[in-house]
Amino acid sequence: MEISTVTALVYMWMKPVLGCLIAGSGFSTKKQAQKHRPLILKSVNIVMGLMFNPHLVLALMTWTFLCPSQCNGAQVPCAENGKCVVEKKGVIEDRLHNNDNCNTAFGQYCVCEDGYEGDGYTSCTDINECDANLCLNNATCENRPGSFKCYCPGDIWGSTCNKVPCATNGKCVVQKKWGIEDRLHNNDGCNQEYGQYCVCLDGFEGDGYTSCISST
Repeated sequence: MEISTVTALVYMWMKPVLGCLIAGSGFSTKKQAQKHRPLILKSVNIVMGLMFNPHLVLALMTWTFLCPSQCNGAQVPCAENGKCVVEKKGVIEDRLHNNDNCNTAFGQYCVCEDGYEGDGYTSCTDINECDANLCLNNATCENRPGSFKCYCPGDIWGSTCNKVPCATNGKCVVQKKWGIEDRLHNNDGCNQEYGQYCVCLDGFEGDGYTSCISST
């Protein structure tokens, strides 16, 4: 039996039932329902036309029988230390629900977490950041899963041992386009990651870090 024949038979059976439901639910008296009968029948025809359109029925049947295998085939797990992301309007975002695999049918794909490298699907191995000499000022570097830690010598501090105190009678400056400029806030060390460095105050001489001696 063709789909058009089936939908026609179902349409003939459902139309009066749906009409009665609509007519009985929205009006308090039979007289009101009879008054609005043309509008009710028009609404029923629109609803039934959408519900039993042969092309729509065929599309739904195809989706019902074929989608499970196709959709499941598009779902892939990410590697350990990997995550599923999707690009939205040029911005790459993490998927909120990352425990049900990555669905490539919707543009989702796997990448490695920060601090790891690999294809995101089969492997994500830890990056040894210490090989890049990220710790400054002769600090000791310790590699950790997905990250690293710097152990700073003396009074130096900062995530990469990048903040250095200036000597007494020294000051922290930074090179700008218009020349050398004093830092306004000099109580948190001279940040070498931003090109800041120590010099002696006027009337003093030295390296700016360990000593500044009066020159007079």
